Amino acid sequence: MSNWTYLAYLAVFGFWFYCVYRDGRTGIGIRLMFGINLSLYFLVGPALGEVFGTEDLRFFLHPVEPAAQLALGALASYVFAAYLLMPVLVRRRTLVPDKLVRLGQHPGWVATQVRLGWALVGLGTFGLLTTGMASRIPTLGAVLGQMGQLADAGFLILVVAYVTARRFRPLGWVLAVMFGRGLILAAISGHAAVIVIGGCVAMFIAVTTDRLRLGRVTAGLLLALVLTVPTSYWLAGRSDLRQAIREGASLTDTVSLTLDIFFSPRPMAASGFADRYRQRGDYSDLMAAAMTHTPAIQPYAGGDTYVESLSALLPRFIWTDKQVIAGGNEFVSQYTGVTFAHETSVAMHYMFEMYVNFGTPGVVIGMMLLGLLMAGLEHLYYISLPERFFWQYASVYAAAAISLSSDRASDVLMTVPPGLVMCALVWYLASAAVIAPRLGEAAQ
Repeated sequence: MSNWTYLAYLAVFGFWFYCVYRDGRTGIGIRLMFGINLSLYFLVGPALGEVFGTEDLRFFLHPVEPAAQLALGALASYVFAAYLLMPVLVRRRTLVPDKLVRLGQHPGWVATQVRLGWALVGLGTFGLLTTGMASRIPTLGAVLGQMGQLADAGFLILVVAYVTARRFRPLGWVLAVMFGRGLILAAISGHAAVIVIGGCVAMFIAVTTDRLRLGRVTAGLLLALVLTVPTSYWLAGRSDLRQAIREGASLTDTVSLTLDIFFSPRPMAASGFADRYRQRGDYSDLMAAAMTHTPAIQPYAGGDTYVESLSALLPRFIWTDKQVIAGGNEFVSQYTGVTFAHETSVAMHYMFEMYVNFGTPGVVIGMMLLGLLMAGLEHLYYISLPERFFWQYASVYAAAAISLSSDRASDVLMTVPPGLVMCALVWYLASAAVIAPRLGEAAQ
């Protein structure tokens, strides 16, 4: 990469740090969550490739530097909208209020958040175990199928509550349970993005949610560096697990394989980790291929994929033959010229979809709108403190769904609206039965 790109890395990440420093803390971390998502998929890989090199020929077929530059522009646009523009729109200097830290000193509020957080984790775990059964119920299954993601909101609420209350021992248990749930998800699906991205988010929030200091930022970076160790284990061994899942192995066998990946790993040098990360966790090669292929060979979609994605809003009892065609390896092949095996699962990303629809302007404007959306969800969380519990966990749920489990517009439309209906249903039932009365007692 050129010296200009190196300077752009320093400038954009420096700008992001300045914006967080201006806030004084990361708070609930909704804006931070998607920034980490974007960085892990498009910016970490090219940087590792520069430091350690790569043996993967995919990264020599198309120039990756323009893709990294586009991702830097996307991150700058996102940070500007989320950290500077949104506070202006809501007439605040910064979004994170001082009352979040003050509330951490009130035992009643902390107890309320702890009960709420663990209730969401429990419901999410139950939903995870019943996903297969729920998927067989038309329309209602789409709502109940989102219950598993409540745990992501619960974990984030617990981290913030324990950190602001300076209760670090239970915080350790939260992170341990979070990692354990990630292992179960990996054993079921063969994917561990929730461990990597969710782990990075949780660790950075754990050290910066109540105050931002250079030592804490350094600690967060060191923790993220430590997380590269289990990530390297996963990248080295996940192919065996996915093969077992494809062959119909039992859950006991896949859990055993997953534990072996993390606790009986193959040794791998730092350069090996960098190469595997570029092969498995880096989308910059596909972005580079898209920038070469579109619009030179394949015209821009011009918004067609977003129009197709709107079909996700129609329930199946209205449209029984509904098929959401945006996304998948055929979609990626169409706009990159790269062909994949029929059974190969190819993820994409919001930035990829923005580019193939409207080019570079679409990425810049789209990321600005996404920044406003994530900042709006974070602002909703803050103005719901201390007692509007439904809006607190609904805003965190939606943000986690967008950043952790969805990667294109159709995914968001298929998960977030029914997920919010599920959040309302859970709150209605809980308010009438158990959770809300106890939360009210704890808040007094």
